[in-house]
Amino acid sequence: MLETGEAELVPELAEALLQRLAGVAVPVYAPPAGIGLDGATYYLRTGNFFCGGEYSWWETPPEPWLPLHEAVSALLHAFRALAPNDADR
Repeated sequence: MLETGEAELVPELAEALLQRLAGVAVPVYAPPAGIGLDGATYYLRTGNFFCGGEYSWWETPPEPWLPLHEAVSALLHAFRALAPNDADR
């Protein structure tokens, strides 16, 4: 299920989340962690037209990407706290 929503993000929280992402260092390539039929797919895209990157993984990331998964999980937790969807209420 794709989650969408809108919420006001205070500058201090935005800066803290961006700083956390800026501190993550992962290899560009990591061997696939496995396959499966059920679970969540995670996507992270950063940057703009001139410079950016995109990562995606299914359920459990490759071991070298665990720091990225932890940072993305923190982002999701912060966003869900700001704008819980109707199913969570």
